[in-house]
Amino acid sequence: MKTIVAIFLVFTLFKGLNGYSQGRVSERQLMNLGIAITDNDMPKLMNYKSAKLACQKLGKQWRLPTQDEFSSAVNEYGMNEIKGIYWSNDYIGDVYIGEEFPGELNGYKPLLTDKNAVRCVRRLRPSEMGE
Repeated sequence: MKTIVAIFLVFTLFKGLNGYSQGRVSERQLMNLGIAITDNDMPKLMNYKSAKLACQKLGKQWRLPTQDEFSSAVNEYGMNEIKGIYWSNDYIGDVYIGEEFPGELNGYKPLLTDKNAVRCVRRLRPSEMGE
């Protein structure tokens, strides 16, 4: 009986490790950008490699967003909850820095081992865009 309980607990922990599971992602569709972005940050801060893997685990179409996608999400769609430092996929180890940080962080280049917040995006399918 203890073995069954232990297996169940390990499975439950594994399924909920990143707060999402493939096919059950809460997302916000940003039609003008042609992308969907996860509604929430991943539950924990991650290094760059873990961030990329977490997005890929959501499904093959999920990835880290670009800085432009983050900026547009905040500016055009009022996603003001995006605050902090987020991994982006423009360049290896690049980040999107939220507005609440002072200007001296401009040009900040994180180490790949730094732990930053994570949101994932995917391209919208034509059927989702009404085409």
